[in-house]
Amino acid sequence: MTSVSLVLVCFRSSSYVRGAIERFRRQAKTLGVKAEVVVVDHSQDPDEVRALQDMQPDSLIVQTNRGYAAGVNSGVARASGDIVLVSNPDVELEGGALGSLLVGLDRHAIVGPQFLMGELMFPPMEPQLPGAELLRLCAGRFRGLRKRLLAKEARRAIAVWEARETVPLRFLGGALLALRRETFLQLGPWDEGYFLYFEETDWLLRARRRGLSCALVPAARAQHRWGMSATPSDHAHHMLASRRRYYRKNFGWVGSLIAACPLPKTPFPARPVPITVDAREPLWWLVSPSPLGVPAFGLKGTTAFPETAIRSSLAFDRHPRTLLVAGFGLGGTLCGPWRWDA
Repeated sequence: MTSVSLVLVCFRSSSYVRGAIERFRRQAKTLGVKAEVVVVDHSQDPDEVRALQDMQPDSLIVQTNRGYAAGVNSGVARASGDIVLVSNPDVELEGGALGSLLVGLDRHAIVGPQFLMGELMFPPMEPQLPGAELLRLCAGRFRGLRKRLLAKEARRAIAVWEARETVPLRFLGGALLALRRETFLQLGPWDEGYFLYFEETDWLLRARRRGLSCALVPAARAQHRWGMSATPSDHAHHMLASRRRYYRKNFGWVGSLIAACPLPKTPFPARPVPITVDAREPLWWLVSPSPLGVPAFGLKGTTAFPETAIRSSLAFDRHPRTLLVAGFGLGGTLCGPWRWDA
């Protein structure tokens, strides 16, 4: 019998991790596979520990918070499954997702799901390679290049969102990764020098350099309650520190040069428009909380502005209220972007 371990790394997450555990166990039972739940708690809060114990994980590890990578390494070391799902506590598998991930592992070493927040779809991970990062840095400083980059990223995201078959990708979102235990042993543990962010990117780059394939499985869909475990200020601090470490570590003098470059802060040239804005053809609506305009979410819809879907999907109390919204026509026409003051 196939055995699957779910490793959840938590920090004050007891209020919403139950859904992740219950959905995983339910789908494993349906598939007839042996399920194991390993929870790593970094809060060191007795109330949190008791709440997590009440969910009856097969194993609960309570340790000092040394970062997400350290939690993953501890959890995988304790897990016994042939297949391991490494996950954030705010990710819940939709129906059939576990089975689709297991099928994906028949052809690829590491696979991930299509993440959603409500109706909005997360885009594929941006390539974290020197050429791509240099292009992003330049686009942040030159208006014409910026709009071309937005169109390019929109096309790349839409190609993944519309895919029906597994999509090979160089990098995957680290909120949930599925892999075989032998793959983890082959590549070694995650780099604990990263406290938060880029730890999975570093590990996936290691996999790529050793010839292992990664892929996104469109049929495996997972709800991701983005930003539940970190405040925006924590997000920015750890993201910048980890980005610098990643490029310096992996790409020599070019990486050091990239790491030394400040990220662009000039807002995308966008105009305020009424939220009733309409377009001339069916659209993919692209939504971004970033002033640079790179799509953070997408929604396929009609020409009517999807205000309800956006409002119900984004955590407005934790993230910026001013969004960039662009309509990308199915015929390839980029409409916008517009600034929407929610």
